[in-house]
Amino acid sequence: MRLSSIRHQAMKHPGWLISFFTALMITTVPAYGQRYDSAPSDKAMKPPASNPLNAAKVALGKRLFSDTRLSFDEWNSCSTCHDPYHGFSETRAVSIGVLGHRGKRHAPTLLGRGLGQSQFWDGRAATLEEQVLMPIVDPNEMGTTVEAVLQRLHQDPAYRGLTRESLADALASYVRSIRSENSNFDLFLWGGPGAFSDLELEGLRLFRDKARCYTCHAGTRFTDEMFHNTGVAWREGALQDEGRAAITAKSYHKGAFKTPTLRDVSRRGPYMHDGSLATLEDVIEYYDRGGNHNPYLDENIVPLHLSDGEKKALLAFLRTGLAGSVRDGVTERSLHRN
Repeated sequence: MRLSSIRHQAMKHPGWLISFFTALMITTVPAYGQRYDSAPSDKAMKPPASNPLNAAKVALGKRLFSDTRLSFDEWNSCSTCHDPYHGFSETRAVSIGVLGHRGKRHAPTLLGRGLGQSQFWDGRAATLEEQVLMPIVDPNEMGTTVEAVLQRLHQDPAYRGLTRESLADALASYVRSIRSENSNFDLFLWGGPGAFSDLELEGLRLFRDKARCYTCHAGTRFTDEMFHNTGVAWREGALQDEGRAAITAKSYHKGAFKTPTLRDVSRRGPYMHDGSLATLEDVIEYYDRGGNHNPYLDENIVPLHLSDGEKKALLAFLRTGLAGSVRDGVTERSLHRN
């Protein structure tokens, strides 16, 4: 449906436009080519019963998140790579950890990870409680042990009595509170008048149609929480990173990585699991040419043949249509999220 037709229907039938695009954004899209894991369940998107969300725990987690005593050299904290001022991601292509050790992947955003089914680019952690402790013991990240961290923290009266479990629970609770709200897209869904510019609206139409973004960036969270080979890991005739396959040992997961949310995507370049694309313009150009062909490429990655005007509209939707307020901490609404 072209933009002119959309406008015509919207003028004749108030509310039609919102219903039309809402239905499009929440449609379940079948995956072709590779075989993928199942979509996230409601159970996976809620805090576990063993770690209910409360304000005190989130506040403790927020303090720990920025505490450099979690790393061996007391130089890095969680916020070093997951910068709150950069959409809880990082400005570098790949992370630099303890003693200057260089990682092989870009730190993914933490926006909305409380609603995720699995964590990390390769999904190796099933829960946030599991995930938040793994960087502490990774030799390329914080390079220490949980026991050493606790011993160090116990010297601070504010942390006395902290255990491995309560450390994980606090950090996980804080990460669950990190979200993006009140974007033009949200205002559009709520029926806000003039929420989108004409260019953003055309970008949304393309997102759901010719540009095919919706096949992976589905729903109002703009991620299917699944793993896809988009060709980014394929260079010089070989996979540079096995991705999900290193965890599952399944051939259909070779070079596949978790789909990140696109909420506030304009805040957090560079992009992709390896930080290899510097700007959103680079990302659009990459997908427009059909990615990097390889034996495991997702069937949905094909040349798009977007015009310059269409690229401009798609960029507007991504850059300003999905830009919201990045927030952390507990509010009445986040405590009682359905």
